[in-house]
Amino acid sequence: MKYFYIFLFHIASIGLYAQNPILSWESLPRIRDGVKIRAFTSYNPTGRTFRDFRNYTLQDETGFEMADFRGERGMLTGIWFTSLGDGDVRFGPGCFGDIKLWFDDPEYPAITQQRDVLFYWSRFPNLHPLWGTAGGAQWAFPCLPFDRLFRAASTQAPHWYQFTAHLYRTAASSEAIPPAQLAVVNDKLKDYVGKYPGSLPANQAQEGRLEVDPGKTVSIFEQSGNGVIHAIRIRPASISNAVVDKVFLKLSVDKETAPSAYVPLSVFFGGYEAAPMSNAKGLPCGFDGEWLYFFFPIPYWENCRIELENRSQQAVSLTQRIEWVDHEEVPRKEAGQFRIQYNDGITRKAGEPDFPHLAVKGSGHVVGVSANLAGSIEGNFRVYIDDSRTPAIETTGGEDYFCNAFGIDIGLVTPFHGGLNDKVGYRFHIIDYIPFQSSIILGQDHGHSYAHDTDGTFRSAVFYYLNPTPRLVLSDSLDVGSLYSEKSHAFAFAGKRHRLQTDTAAYEGNFIKPFADAGRWTEGEFSFRMKIDPANDGIRLRRCINQLAFHQEVEVFVDGQPAGLWFEQGSNYHLLKEENPEAYPEYNPDWKSIPNRFRDTDFEIDPGMTQGKNSIMIRLVAKGSMSAVSAMDEGLINAYSLSAYSYIHP
Repeated sequence: MKYFYIFLFHIASIGLYAQNPILSWESLPRIRDGVKIRAFTSYNPTGRTFRDFRNYTLQDETGFEMADFRGERGMLTGIWFTSLGDGDVRFGPGCFGDIKLWFDDPEYPAITQQRDVLFYWSRFPNLHPLWGTAGGAQWAFPCLPFDRLFRAASTQAPHWYQFTAHLYRTAASSEAIPPAQLAVVNDKLKDYVGKYPGSLPANQAQEGRLEVDPGKTVSIFEQSGNGVIHAIRIRPASISNAVVDKVFLKLSVDKETAPSAYVPLSVFFGGYEAAPMSNAKGLPCGFDGEWLYFFFPIPYWENCRIELENRSQQAVSLTQRIEWVDHEEVPRKEAGQFRIQYNDGITRKAGEPDFPHLAVKGSGHVVGVSANLAGSIEGNFRVYIDDSRTPAIETTGGEDYFCNAFGIDIGLVTPFHGGLNDKVGYRFHIIDYIPFQSSIILGQDHGHSYAHDTDGTFRSAVFYYLNPTPRLVLSDSLDVGSLYSEKSHAFAFAGKRHRLQTDTAAYEGNFIKPFADAGRWTEGEFSFRMKIDPANDGIRLRRCINQLAFHQEVEVFVDGQPAGLWFEQGSNYHLLKEENPEAYPEYNPDWKSIPNRFRDTDFEIDPGMTQGKNSIMIRLVAKGSMSAVSAMDEGLINAYSLSAYSYIHP
């Protein structure tokens, strides 16, 4: 038990991210341009979606590595797990494996605990419901920050897992709060259904009864000027799907040409068509047994209108109550407009790419999804952010996106995730909101054995905030291997071991069409000059690499000054080996033949090093790497393209 007490001490002695909306609900519309998200999971880079377990980066003296955020400042926002080797000596020593978590100290894990104990917090109710288990799945929203390193490993080979973190590009964006606030979070979540999760009361309210005849539309709210809706509650005379699936809510904000939301009541209030509303009990919206409730802040700066449209064959009687404030809570330039993207039964055929639940440009963050697992429960969710061709998040199946395992646990309800119906779940990203600065594609595979190998019909809703102005703009790009591009950027390299190499390869996930590209490998350094916007508030540097060299570790210098460590864990390199491979002749878990070798990796440069400048000189100095194929390549880093993006405040 000594490690458990170390863990409790750790929780009591470190801060949390102050602006997370779980503690400042009314700030939820604010654009978070200091935050990005990344997840490490047990996905299979071959594209295999069935039996895609026991995949991890490497095995060393510390165990089986699952995640390594070296050189990053951030907060661990999510863990999802199923099991370890569980007594099978082929997958590690001991009867039950331990999970190890390092925070900042690379030599000493802050947490070492048996997996079956770590997540069973019924013994420790002060940490529930941020930690929990049900239906073979274990989950946690730990809110544990780190300043320069987070790492996760296990003493037995893991089955399925996810580790998700918010990463902060500057010290100012990692606002910590007093540790005592963790108790506030837990108190807020213990008895949450139907209770407004914010702290600022509304100063306006309206309540009334109305009847909507078949085929008719009525307005239930209309205001001009600045304001924010805090709560919408509706109590229909009947909660049957014949009513909540057939009455549509239309939300129009600020004279936009298209509605911000136009969805059935069941969907708007966190449920799903043909699913019992009793299974919808999320923190921001759901059904409390009497009222449908909705608490996502809806800001408006010109006007706001809410209408109900009755598409059923019967009159619908209901009571409505709406609470709002008649002033601005977040300045318009700093906020996103609330929206729901509704996808009503769209089919993808086998061989077609991922279905995009959401694909938009601008800045904002995703705060919720309800969706079915179309085609198969094995289809992965993939999230691409800010034009990166490498997913920031890729799950190892559909149900684990909803923190479930082995299918959807129908009737499981928690503040952030639950099972609405067969192969249908809800997931609210409040602690682990998904931020983007220029674009996002939130997609889902429709594969069973391999990506895109079955048909699938998708019905979903994505809850998000969007500002049409991007906060991240491409300023310059360098095509490594092109003599003209290299010369125009003063590109140079050094090192005894160096080569120019052309590869025909693909990215992982949805960008799987191979293409030829040249890149340079070195054990020394690269240097180059990049143009930037002098009005920048920092720079994001993106590098396309060949991930056969993984754990690429690079010291970054900007105009001669050290800017930090650029570390890229890479993919999963130890992949499941079948005991009877002849039964799976199409599966070849060998990186010598896996074509998905390209990866985009990002590094954030502090604005203090870039503001007011038209260009910057960058040096990338190799510190080391490992090789998935050849020991001769250990220590080499590589680059196939380089891009500089400027953060711009509107």
